[in-house]
Amino acid sequence: MLSDCWIVAACRSWNDPFTTTAGVRHASDPDHPRRPGAKPGHPSSLAARNHATDARRAAQGGGADRRRHQPSAGRRRRCRRRAGRSRGLAAGTDYRRHQQRCREGGIHCRRRNHADRRPWRPWGTNLRRSAGSTGHRLGLRRPDPGRPPAGATGVTARSLRQIVGLAPTFQPGSSLAASKTALLLIDYQQEYRQGPLALPDEATASAVARRLRAWAEAAGVTVIHVQHRVPAGSLLFADGSPGAEPLPGLAPASGQSLISKRLPSSFVSTGLAELLHSAGIETLLLAGYMTHNCVDATARDAFHRGYRVGIVADACATRDLPGVGGATISAAQVHAAVLAGLGDRIAEIVELATLEALSIA
Repeated sequence: MLSDCWIVAACRSWNDPFTTTAGVRHASDPDHPRRPGAKPGHPSSLAARNHATDARRAAQGGGADRRRHQPSAGRRRRCRRRAGRSRGLAAGTDYRRHQQRCREGGIHCRRRNHADRRPWRPWGTNLRRSAGSTGHRLGLRRPDPGRPPAGATGVTARSLRQIVGLAPTFQPGSSLAASKTALLLIDYQQEYRQGPLALPDEATASAVARRLRAWAEAAGVTVIHVQHRVPAGSLLFADGSPGAEPLPGLAPASGQSLISKRLPSSFVSTGLAELLHSAGIETLLLAGYMTHNCVDATARDAFHRGYRVGIVADACATRDLPGVGGATISAAQVHAAVLAGLGDRIAEIVELATLEALSIA
């Protein structure tokens, strides 16, 4: 019996344009049964008042009241403010006024039903920095033509050495004590000319290194050669292999010391520290391969041991490296970044031309 009632109600809902749910009449239906005691403002009560007003005006010879009985203006504003709060706007915001201003371009908002009248932009670029907005929380904002790009603060970058006031040792016109200075030529070997470790700037850097060696020998600076050598049978720098041989013009000359190492630092498990101490060396000039590996490790160890360190940038080189996401970082970028880090405090970054302009004492 109950199921039959539901079927009748469903059929009535399908055929009756005044029904919204099965078997339920809408208030706009003239045949809607009025409920006794309906409160003012209730849809059924408003509909009854509308029909009564139309009947009265028709009897008086006038047309139906087109305005009908609507809530007061104050009530409509209160309703719109409540609608604004439900849409995430500030308390007291008139939603219709906000919507109109948004469409006219007077304000910016991220409401989905307002964005259809704005030109399309990639996601995240049309968000202003407003309190509580998704763009503000995610750090996204619309590019400002008058705003400098990220990292461009307009302030010249300074190294830690400049901040604390350390005077540069190597500058044109200054004096260099040759008897207390040593030049370390690090890993100028054939592995960096050919094979898997070939450096893109090896030819240029090696040419500078040969000129640097000639300058040091003429100035009376101690020249020390450092070569990377591992036991025979290793893939790289195997003792006795062609890759371990020195590059042309950079082999140790008669009377010049040769240090063999197995780790990036020239000080670890070698006699370099004792050699420098016995010679009374206080300043070390470094040049060699690769900038990010053996040159970097040797410079840091020398600084930690109390030496004044200078790195001849144009006599050093490195190779392309894979980045964090797998993208290739060029050798020039790696070289510049490593030298910038070392130059912050560990060493002074110089070029051969600067050394040639020094006064030798």
